[in-house]
Amino acid sequence: MFYVPHWFWKRWEGGLFKQIIQDLSIRKYLGGNLKNYFNRKDMIKTLSKYVSRTMNGHKMWAYRFSFCELLNLGVVVATLFFTDWFLGGEFLTYGTSVSSASPPLLTPHVNSL
Repeated sequence: MFYVPHWFWKRWEGGLFKQIIQDLSIRKYLGGNLKNYFNRKDMIKTLSKYVSRTMNGHKMWAYRFSFCELLNLGVVVATLFFTDWFLGGEFLTYGTSVSSASPPLLTPHVNSL
C-alpha cells in the first residue's frame, strides 16, 4: 500500500528531474571541484530557457505528480483508520480520552506549607 504512489511516480516520471537538475546539485559544490560551481550561472540560464520554451509541455507530468501526491494523502488517511481499527477504535479518540481524564492544567495550586 505504501509503495504504490512511489511505484507510479517512478514509472511516470521517467528521470525528468534528474535530467533537468543533474549538474545543479549542491553536493557537487561541497567537494574540492569548484569548476562546476563557476559554471553554475550558465547552467541556470540554460535551465531557465528550457523551462520557458516548454512551459505548457509538461501538463501531463504535473497531473501525474498531483495524482501521486493525492495517493500519498490517501495512504496517510488509510493508515490512520487502519491503526484505529487494529487498536479496536481507541486510536482516534485516545488524545481526547487522555485530556479529559487528566486534571486541568490551569487550576490554581494551593501550597500547604
